[in-house]
Amino acid sequence: MGRDIGSSGGFGVFSINGGYCLSNNLTLTTGIDNLFNKNYAEHINAVPPALAGYFDTTRVNEPGRTFWMKLAFNL
Repeated sequence: MGRDIGSSGGFGVFSINGGYCLSNNLTLTTGIDNLFNKNYAEHINAVPPALAGYFDTTRVNEPGRTFWMKLAFNL
């Protein structure tokens, strides 16, 4: 369950990723999320029921530009 704490503007982010098969069993993937480092926050916040007395009055920004890499081995 979430609660809308006010109006928010729309947003869009651009991410890029790719992968390469190093062998039949080994794959490398890498990417950049939020390539242009856009500052944005989702407009719906969720408050767990266990946090009695907690009021969600502040939006939490999503992560900025994020680099990631994954190496997968399949048997």
